[in-house]
Amino acid sequence: MAAGSNSGAAGADAPLPTLLVDSRESRSDVPRWLTQLGYATQSVELQVGDYWAPGFVLVERKVASDFVASLIVDGRLFGQAELMASHEDRTVMIIEGSLDSLRSKIEPEALAGALSALTMYFGLNVLPSTGPEQTARIIGRLMTHAVRGLGYEIGLRASKPKVDGAMSQYLLEGLPGIGPRWREGSSASSGRQQRCLLHRRPNCRRSKASVRSSQGTSQWPCTIARRLFATRRGQPPSASRRQAYRGPAEAVEGFPGVGAGRR
Repeated sequence: MAAGSNSGAAGADAPLPTLLVDSRESRSDVPRWLTQLGYATQSVELQVGDYWAPGFVLVERKVASDFVASLIVDGRLFGQAELMASHEDRTVMIIEGSLDSLRSKIEPEALAGALSALTMYFGLNVLPSTGPEQTARIIGRLMTHAVRGLGYEIGLRASKPKVDGAMSQYLLEGLPGIGPRWREGSSASSGRQQRCLLHRRPNCRRSKASVRSSQGTSQWPCTIARRLFATRRGQPPSASRRQAYRGPAEAVEGFPGVGAGRR
């Protein structure tokens, strides 16, 4: 994996900043792995955290044994967490190694309480890591995502529902310009969903141009909805309707009786 492997999103070509590494981290293998993966690093003395991409993300790395020691021996864990919580950039704590092997040194409830407090009270994102190489990959990916975005679209719809009455909701969420929030806010039942789409109620209108540009389709959702609901329940749409509908493949495959093979 190289530092520049993320692509396909706005800002995908944005240069990655030099990652500032606390000088005390030179004793670990993480900086070496970061360099090997293609990320530019600079050793400095950081007052807070161990790895910092200025303006984007601050990372504190803790080996599992040090995490437990900082909790029960000198109590510095929450002091460090408070400093990180006051930082202007997004903050992440990576726990490297297995905490299960340290159960004899700390009560399970105390460990669970500490992890919960870091997230719920101090607002830190706590991530696990198996070792220095994975830690370096996580840090590099955090910085890449912060600067360039994910670089790919996330599928928001779950698998096709297996219960009666849920298919209409699944279909609606796959239509251009319609997602779970729109569906929940504009309709309370499948009948109302259908009426809302078919009759173009005022609170359901969206700009055709925005729908086309964001979803890559030349058809208005109401037109698509008519074709979907006009087909008898449980029957696949006719060849002409499948040909006429050129919306996202995910919505087509979500229709009863139509899968990737038939599309």
